[in-house]
Amino acid sequence: MMKVGLSTNNFSGESISQVIQTAKSFEISYLELWAVNLEHTGKLDNPYSYKNRNVDKAYEEINKAGMQVGVVASGIGLEEEFTKDRKQFSQELVHAVEIAHKFGAEVVLHYGVGIFGNTKPNIEQLKLYWQDAIDAAEQYGIKLALENEPIDYTWKPENMKWLIEQFGSKAFKTNYDATNYFHSSAEAFPYGLMLLKDDIAYVHIKNGMVYDPQFCHEKCWKGIPMTHKYEGKTIYYTEADMGVINNTGLIHMLNQIGYQGICTPEPQHTTHENACRMLAHDVKFLRSTGYFE
Repeated sequence: MMKVGLSTNNFSGESISQVIQTAKSFEISYLELWAVNLEHTGKLDNPYSYKNRNVDKAYEEINKAGMQVGVVASGIGLEEEFTKDRKQFSQELVHAVEIAHKFGAEVVLHYGVGIFGNTKPNIEQLKLYWQDAIDAAEQYGIKLALENEPIDYTWKPENMKWLIEQFGSKAFKTNYDATNYFHSSAEAFPYGLMLLKDDIAYVHIKNGMVYDPQFCHEKCWKGIPMTHKYEGKTIYYTEADMGVINNTGLIHMLNQIGYQGICTPEPQHTTHENACRMLAHDVKFLRSTGYFE
């Protein structure tokens, strides 16, 4: 069966102990861990970096709470400034893999926005950023899951598939985010899911629609501008079963293809209260399918 996760980045201004209590309130045992929630022990080069973060303390708190880290997130690829030093970037991503190994996590979530943007990347150049981490992940039996983003080259499933094929590693896969594909005007489901079905290491669950003041109520929230065919419009995030994406069918197909990993609701970019309201709805929706622990 699949598992429900909680991204600590949903509550980026809170400590890991606070996020643990929130996860417990929804009976969620698996965390997508972000550095932003960890106590810092020195100067921070980047908010998404694990350098000078108290990983050991977080490890103790999470274990004491009887919870597990299913995914370690490395957000350093979201910021172009941090990608200028390839060696530093590579070391940081390898560090995230080592932290995942420490926690017993099977997945490291990462990003390419700041590395290649909308431009088709040069694979040999890209290896300078990712190859050492891929090698470490292969050694530990961990998968690097690249998230598809509406504002970079991974905006459509075909591009993500191409990237994965270029590396040809069992440790290099994708985080499948259907709503991010809709955000960029690409068909997420069923086409995108079936194209990537052998490459999915992790799944984000949310939903959305094109913003229209006639239909969009204040309980949800507007995100960043949409791209490609929907350029000039704005995405409006909704409950998991209330937007454009057929998440009921998506979850059913994930089960059919044998995906047994974590699906994490992602009500980011909003208030604590709204995130909790959305989580309450979306966690109930996921569990109602009968495919989750």
